[in-house]
Amino acid sequence: MPFSLVAEQPKQLTGREEAALLQRAFVQRESLAIRLKLAQLHNRLDMFGEAIELLDAAGPPADFVTARCLFTALMGRGERADIERAVRVAEQGETLADCPFTRAEALEIQAEALLRLGGDSRAEPLLERALEFDHSNDPAFRMLSGLWLDRGEADRVLALAEQIEAAGLGHSQLLGIMTMALTQRGDLPAAHELAGLDRFLFTATPPAPEAWSDLPSFHAALARELFDSPGLRNGRHGTASVESLRVDEPATAATPAFRALQQLIVDHVSRIAAGLPEDGHPWLRMRPASAQLRIWSVITGPEGRERWHMHPQGWATGGYYVEVPDRVQRGNSPAGCLEFGLPDYRIGQAAAESFGSRLVRPQPGLLTFFPSHAYHRTHPHGAEGRRICVAFDLIPA
Repeated sequence: MPFSLVAEQPKQLTGREEAALLQRAFVQRESLAIRLKLAQLHNRLDMFGEAIELLDAAGPPADFVTARCLFTALMGRGERADIERAVRVAEQGETLADCPFTRAEALEIQAEALLRLGGDSRAEPLLERALEFDHSNDPAFRMLSGLWLDRGEADRVLALAEQIEAAGLGHSQLLGIMTMALTQRGDLPAAHELAGLDRFLFTATPPAPEAWSDLPSFHAALARELFDSPGLRNGRHGTASVESLRVDEPATAATPAFRALQQLIVDHVSRIAAGLPEDGHPWLRMRPASAQLRIWSVITGPEGRERWHMHPQGWATGGYYVEVPDRVQRGNSPAGCLEFGLPDYRIGQAAAESFGSRLVRPQPGLLTFFPSHAYHRTHPHGAEGRRICVAFDLIPA
């Protein structure tokens, strides 16, 4: 099957620079379109209070997109009063929804807020209704499956997943949750086969791009560009990162090393994708004809780590290591390593231990590639120095 992968176009402005320009435009000429765009940027930058103030100044939301933006800001700020208000905003959003997909999203976000408030019994029927409107709503499937897995109802999860698959609506969230449900049910061979790590976890150390004499000089240039980036920030709301710095859009017109890394990843990953078999594995069946490469960077000190997560928007995921503390490179413990497995908080410790785990020890220049539905985490390295990883997703076009 032909496969085409292209990198995102380099950004000319960081999110904060774009927000500053929009703010000036909004002061000169207020409009609902600029107000909404600016509020969406505030949310992306974790400036939730600013987004709420901006949207509230215009009165009650007049359309679903604006209601969704206000909901995101309220949930991001996250005070109990904010979440209680988010429920009401989501209910209002349901009245503004103009198609089955937005109706499903309105029900899904209502449920999300109710779950934050401990209202599982009120959230569950909303999630079921959301999936009736839109079987492809993966957040609704994730939350509903989570409720069922918490109760040990793996068969119920798998029955719903089979309905979604039968409708041709497979996605990475679906495969990841099916892996957990199969494990909780005790069908370990099927769970391992679906996770696909024995077959589809690839590691390699590509040579440095031609403009650099070796990997150390290439990595030094990447690190300089990261720490000079105006987009460098402390974490980001809603991600798996803990005690980490990040740059969400490291490839810009002013970062030649990152543009070279983009191309290195595109070339290497395209060769892997082109060589994959076509044997009916669900992940292979989901392989898109074309995809876009999205990259970001995570920088961790001694206590930084990534919680258990998978990448619901991607088809395939990976990382490239720019810096790794010496103690991690030469170590024999999980400290600083990438670990694949399943989250015990969702399926129980015994089930997660029965599935097992697999460690990848990072080294500078190591490139990993694996299915986006594979759950993974990283461990704090507890050492001097930094662990710099450039993560990437292949987003189906």
